[in-house]
Amino acid sequence: MKIGDIFVEISAREYNQQVQKLEVKLQEPNDINIKVDGRVVKILLKELESVEVLGDYLKLYPQGLLFRGTLSQFLTRLPLNFIQVSRSTVINLNFLQKVEPALSGNKIAKLYSGQPVSISRRYWKDVRERILQ
Repeated sequence: MKIGDIFVEISAREYNQQVQKLEVKLQEPNDINIKVDGRVVKILLKELESVEVLGDYLKLYPQGLLFRGTLSQFLTRLPLNFIQVSRSTVINLNFLQKVEPALSGNKIAKLYSGQPVSISRRYWKDVRERILQ
């Protein structure tokens, strides 16, 4: 498998789920470019905690950058450690500290930065499965 200028060879007795996950992980991007106010900005994905919809724009946390786009389109550019938790929010599971119940039946995700993010009931099943993997 070639990644940029690096060639990686994976060797295993059998092709199993662990090997498949490793291949997917090796192919994930480390950064993405977005257009903000007419300029191109490189975002390191390991630093991106969450993405929130604000009208026709997306806001990246903690960077605070605002750019035009749709959440569904942006989500396709992100690696598997990002998951949609509501109609308007995506979080990076690497920053998830804990999940607590909320009064409405929803859940509250607490990120390591202290930022609370609502997980809607509609998305909770998928989020729970990904957390427990």
